[in-house]
Amino acid sequence: MEKEPQTTDYLASLLADMEAKKAALDAAMTAIRAAIVAGALGAPGDPQLAPSVLNATGIPAGVADLPRGAFLGKSATDAIKLYLSAVRRKQTNKEIAQALRDGGLESAGDFGNFITSALFRLKKEGALLRFDDGWGLSEWYNEAFRTKLGSTSSKKPSKRGKGKRKKSAKKEATSKAAPQSSTAPEIVTIPRPSIDERIVGFLKQGAATPKEISTAVEALGGVVNFALARLAKKGLVMSQGGDGKYYAVKEVK
Repeated sequence: MEKEPQTTDYLASLLADMEAKKAALDAAMTAIRAAIVAGALGAPGDPQLAPSVLNATGIPAGVADLPRGAFLGKSATDAIKLYLSAVRRKQTNKEIAQALRDGGLESAGDFGNFITSALFRLKKEGALLRFDDGWGLSEWYNEAFRTKLGSTSSKKPSKRGKGKRKKSAKKEATSKAAPQSSTAPEIVTIPRPSIDERIVGFLKQGAATPKEISTAVEALGGVVNFALARLAKKGLVMSQGGDGKYYAVKEVK
């Protein structure tokens, strides 16, 4: 006895629906594993706990196309450390900046300068190591390697520099032999005004664009944009018309 056509169509439709749901569940599980590895759901996970999300290059699948909010609300330094913990391999400035931008990290100024500044800040703190082919977390390497890398990265003095040092040493010895005056003038160091004070002081002379301000106060464009946003929020500067220029409202307190 042959099956009725309606029964066959129903089973085929049911099978197709089950396959679609299975594909959706697989995609959701992959996304959750990638989020755990990247630390988007809390503390960064260990990629070894989620081997199924590693692609052929050894990079966790989905890291390059994380959800928009994976790094939203995090500082640049925290986002960099989380990202490198996830990929577990050296990354260039461009690769790090692109991944963090895709993950939702935002900057009011030039994004590349924003990330570069954070990278060198982490290097200075000892959290990152800089190589010819990218950046890596210091925790990946033992103390002996970190010490060796730090010593080789320092510049060796040239022969000309050695000659200058000898000349300076000779001059210093001569100055020591001469009697020193007890009435030497006291050197007073005058602190440099803050970025906010420099910007407001410059804008008191007339309206200017962020680029003009950056040149005048000798600061990076990203730093100036952050400062302008902060000063505007405090009511110390305002944007004039639609030409993008700012002008000072009152003194910095």
